[in-house]
Amino acid sequence: GGNSYSGERLNELDFYNRQANEWQQLVPGGSLPVARRYHSAVWSPEADGMYLFAGSNFLNGIGHMNDLHFYDRQANRWQ
Repeated sequence: GGNSYSGERLNELDFYNRQANEWQQLVPGGSLPVARRYHSAVWSPEADGMYLFAGSNFLNGIGHMNDLHFYDRQANRWQ
């Protein structure tokens, strides 16, 4: 999520590999969240995944969002 240098809204998910000391872009399946910024995200060790909440995307005419998504790490899939 967030913005590119040109201001375009991004809809990508990256993973930091501590052992390799590098970032890797993931290509998850499922229903991907709409690109956004100003969102909240939290990792849940119990669920082994990440919750993504809200945000905004005025460039695409969506405005403020009030949605909740879950990324399942084991399945590499958005729900």
